[in-house]
Amino acid sequence: MLSFIKEENICFKNRLSDVIPLINEKSVLEIAETFQNRFINNDTIIVLLKKDISAHAQLLTKEVNSDHMLTKNIMKKQKTLRDDMEKFENECDMLRSSLNIFTDEIITTSLQA
Repeated sequence: MLSFIKEENICFKNRLSDVIPLINEKSVLEIAETFQNRFINNDTIIVLLKKDISAHAQLLTKEVNSDHMLTKNIMKKQKTLRDDMEKFENECDMLRSSLNIFTDEIITTSLQA
């Protein structure tokens, strides 16, 4: 899932860069910059989530091999990771929707001019 979000994030950045030349107002350009910052932030979150998942997988392997049981601590960590992933996916969905509306408005405005 994170790989898909990472690829999608690249597409979003490209789409945003495609409409930048169509922007004539400073306030709209500032909105575009906000989108770009959110994409950069998403890249950082993806790296952090991948690290957390990898560390958790190593801990699971170690724990399962040592006593064949998942401790409450590990189960709690797993729930936290699951919740973090779900929250991130929802945020990405909202960002996708906002970007689509923003770029559609830019394109429509430039066609009317």
